[in-house]
Amino acid sequence: MQTIGFSNVMDLMLRGRMAAADRAMGQAIERLATGKRINHPKDDVSGFRVAEDLRVDVIAREKGIQSAERHNHFLAAKEGALSVINDMAIELQGIVVQAANRGGLGEGELRALQTEADSILDGIDFISSTAMFKGEKLLEGVNSTTLGLRKLVAGDEGEDDDDVDDEPARPRHFLDLTDGELKAIQEAVDHAASTLNKRRAGVGLMMQRNESNMRQMMVELEAMSSELSRIEDTDYAVEISKLVRAQILKETSMRSLMIGRSQAGGVLNLLSNN
Repeated sequence: MQTIGFSNVMDLMLRGRMAAADRAMGQAIERLATGKRINHPKDDVSGFRVAEDLRVDVIAREKGIQSAERHNHFLAAKEGALSVINDMAIELQGIVVQAANRGGLGEGELRALQTEADSILDGIDFISSTAMFKGEKLLEGVNSTTLGLRKLVAGDEGEDDDDVDDEPARPRHFLDLTDGELKAIQEAVDHAASTLNKRRAGVGLMMQRNESNMRQMMVELEAMSSELSRIEDTDYAVEISKLVRAQILKETSMRSLMIGRSQAGGVLNLLSNN
């Protein structure tokens, strides 16, 4: 009877070893399949908490980089539109310089210059109203009026008050190259070009800041990703070793269980024969 009791104990121990080997094999196979050492909180409670906090920080840095990139794309488009208007303002400067030589120009040539200047102002306003980036206006607040190239007046000068219609203020430009004050016109055009240059410089500064922030976030992201990988990624060599060990333990336990049962059966036969 003592032999049978010992056999039962050994049977339970071997079954326990087989169950433990099965769990170890299952965990090793899961880690090898997912590439993660921590697949569930129970795998490593403290490591799981640290990994989750790091993952939140990683996502925040990724979103920050994406946001900065989108903003830089918008700023690049804005700088491009400002560059076009700036070129038009420079062209306008050249026209005003040409018109300043009134003694060497005929009336027809002055009218041609005036038409060209008017066309440039209309072009500035067209670009200002139509330049868009993903549905957002690029040049909000930048047009011929805000640049000082056109002014809002209620009616024509010299008209009697009784003859003036009750019309809303409408844009008029004072770039009269035939009879206007050319010095004032030149100053206005120069100021407009200077304003556009300052705006472009401001856009460039914002792009530089964005790029600097992106570089910093990329450094932080790389460090966080490396630490996250260190905490939760699978060590394939270790897990393969655990899998092989668990398989050997299971096979050994199964063989021992079979041998134990065979020996117990032999003992029972001897007892029954006696």
